[in-house]
Amino acid sequence: MARWDHEGAYPYEDGAVVSTDGHTTAPRHWLVDPGTLALRGRIVYSLPVTGSPWPAGPGLWATLAEDRTAVHLWSLTDAS
Repeated sequence: MARWDHEGAYPYEDGAVVSTDGHTTAPRHWLVDPGTLALRGRIVYSLPVTGSPWPAGPGLWATLAEDRTAVHLWSLTDAS
């Protein structure tokens, strides 16, 4: 059973990037409307990531590389 994680990022006024915590090896990140909590879509990355999304400034969020040796910055134009 998947549950909302405790960490997330709010890179947009109308969009939060949050993760679900469940029994899976790959992280699942979602774009959510913070006002209504409606799901706007799943975030799919071009590189393997691990953990929860972190705030990184307006229009940006950060993730750790799968091997935890690098930090990746993302925006909606980089991930879909």
